[in-house]
Amino acid sequence: MFAKFIETPLVRTLSIFVFIVGCATAIAILIQPVLFPFLLSFVLYGLLDPLCNLITRRGLPRTLAIVIALICVIIVGGATGAILIPRLIEQFALLQTQLPNLWEALSQLSQLLEKLMAEYGLQINAASLTQPVVAWASSWGKTALVASSNTLVSLTSNSLLIPIFTFFLLRDYRTFRNTVLASLPNSRFELGWLIYARVGRQLQSYVAGLMMQSTIMACVTSLGFALVGLDNPMLLGFLAGVLNLIPYVGPVLAMIPPVVIVLGHGAVAPWMILSGVLVILVGQLIDNVLVIPVVLAQSVALHPLTLIVGIIVFGNFMGLMGMVVAVPILSTANILFSGLRQGL
Repeated sequence: MFAKFIETPLVRTLSIFVFIVGCATAIAILIQPVLFPFLLSFVLYGLLDPLCNLITRRGLPRTLAIVIALICVIIVGGATGAILIPRLIEQFALLQTQLPNLWEALSQLSQLLEKLMAEYGLQINAASLTQPVVAWASSWGKTALVASSNTLVSLTSNSLLIPIFTFFLLRDYRTFRNTVLASLPNSRFELGWLIYARVGRQLQSYVAGLMMQSTIMACVTSLGFALVGLDNPMLLGFLAGVLNLIPYVGPVLAMIPPVVIVLGHGAVAPWMILSGVLVILVGQLIDNVLVIPVVLAQSVALHPLTLIVGIIVFGNFMGLMGMVVAVPILSTANILFSGLRQGL
């Protein structure tokens, strides 16, 4: 009875699926110190592999084609980094100087809350309610700034590893892939290739579209913040573009930095807060009406509740990077599980 149960297609599918997920998790834990540049290298692999194939078809050796593609990326990436990274670091430093005004503005919220409550005849000690919030906000704000600065520094230092990883992926990944798939039993060989093709095609399309979407969002919001007169427009646009990588949650989180910038000026102007939030809303309107239908026409077929729960879980374990990679990981798991179930 038990032997028949474990031989059912669903149980076999779950067993293979759990084994693959376990191996992938173990590998991710082992390479955790270089996980971020490794993931970026895979993104570059997906973007540069078609270019390398095009150059190779012109008659050049594969290695030379890879070197040419990487040189182009290094030139463009180096020029962009030389322009953007110093300005982002400068605006981070400026934001740190505004933090005392921000905490003072937050501490004044208790007085405003007490006045509002008094108008309705309610007696409440607002200070006892807002003080923990202010203390938490102060601690979180300092931690977030330090973490953001460390992320920029880490990205700069890890950028030396990204071309190396990308080169070997472009040169040897196909050989490694063919070796792994060739080790499958003959009865499962076609199934393995089918699942791999589905995963690769969807991930390549999704990552390329997502990068373009994030870049457009960053440019639109940076321009909007500059037009309404907010300080650090490039920093705010950069954060909006990064947070836009996170479905559902990202647009809401992107509204927080403009409010923080306005509160950091001390004298709070409500129209400035409204303008900052309005820029995000306009950016989301452009994103949903124009960008997503064109750039991300083939979205991942996952239930919104699954995405939200996945974003929260991955964010809890891996921070911001986990929230960003939650969608492609869940999409890959969905394709893997459905492919195994159909095949078995």
